[in-house]
Formats: sequence, structure tokens, C-alpha cells
Amino acid sequence: MPFLVSPFVRKLQTKLDNRASNFISPAITVEEVAEVWSAATGLGAIGIIPLNGMIAPAQMAMKSVILTTVPGQPPHQALKDGFVAFQTVMCPGFLLPPAIGTPASSPPPIESCDPIGSPSGTVTPWLLCVGNLVQTWFLQQMLTYTAGPTPGTWL
Repeated sequence: MPFLVSPFVRKLQTKLDNRASNFISPAITVEEVAEVWSAATGLGAIGIIPLNGMIAPAQMAMKSVILTTVPGQPPHQALKDGFVAFQTVMCPGFLLPPAIGTPASSPPPIESCDPIGSPSGTVTPWLLCVGNLVQTWFLQQMLTYTAGPTPGTWL
């Protein structure tokens, strides 16, 4: 099963889309933004098979990277770096069957979702685009199975 887009988007809507029915309150601080993105990514990553024991540490890594955002960075750079950190920490944690992952060769091109914009004041279409993009990006990770009759790879 791939990265789960729906729980990813629903979690982001709670803090980032005031037009969504599940909106709770706006993410105002960088800490809140980092928290919601890392939590949403963790929810999406739960669907990745094989089972992974490093999702919580990967969320912490992503949050830490997003918190290091500095003025003047290119658009989405902290978020892209956060996804890379998440995947890098997650890679050695595949459990059943045991596997070691090799991260995707480049960060997800989040800027490709920008032309979608925010029709009617909602960012949900953009969030869905990012979710689908991240789902495809996670599939670029290469897994090498370390146990079983014939270790192999999966794309």
C-alpha cells in the first residue's frame, strides 16, 4: 500500500485550510506549521508497506528540519528538506519483511503544485496535489529486502 493521501490532507486541513469542515485553528507559529506537516506525513506513511518502525523518529526529524527555516530560502525549501529528512530516517526501519530503504534521489518538486493556487479561498486542492506528489515520490524509494528466500528490491 502506498503513502495515504487522504489522512495526510485531512490532518493538514485542521490547521492550514480555514474553509475545510475539519478546520480547528490556524497554524500561526513555525512550531505549529512544523508539527502539522510532520504529523500529517506520519499519518500518510503508515500506509507504506512493509511496516516501518521509524515513523515517529522520522516525524521528529522532519519537524526539526522545518523549524530551521531561514528567511530568504527558496519557496518550499524547508518543506522539501523536511520530506527528505523524513524519508532518510524512515529508510532503515522496515520490519516485516525486514528491508533497508534507499531514499529517493531528489526532494519532491512541491513547487509544481503552485499553479493550482487556492480557488475559492481554500487550499485543499493544493494540499491534495502535494499529497499525490509525495505519494509518487515515496514510491521512488528503493527497498532491499534483507531476509527471506531471495532478497530483492521493490520500487
